Amino acid sequence: MAFNLEGPENERSLSLSFLCAMEEGRLMDIIGHHIQTDENAGVLEEVANLASRCLEMIGNNRPSMRDVADKFGRLRKVMQHPWAQHDPEEMLFTSLTFISAGSNLSTSSNSGEQH
Repeated sequence: MAFNLEGPENERSLSLSFLCAMEEGRLMDIIGHHIQTDENAGVLEEVANLASRCLEMIGNNRPSMRDVADKFGRLRKVMQHPWAQHDPEEMLFTSLTFISAGSNLSTSSNSGEQH
């Protein structure tokens, strides 16, 4: 349910419940057990962090749709890479470190662009 006006304030909407769980470090508590595995925990955290950035109240603090699509594309490639079959956490860590560095570069190089 997207809204629950009967519950506590931080549980009245799906987005508030999600953000509250993220702040309290309870991400895995709100993700279905059929979805989470040891192999995809890092990817789930990256997707959740991206989702929380998309829910920023100030629009200028949200990532552009292009940034979101690029991040999903990179995450998909990480999970499909043959090295990920052998040691997915190591591959994910290495790739996300690279992705993070790349997004910092693209943010600084795009700072003059109009969105």
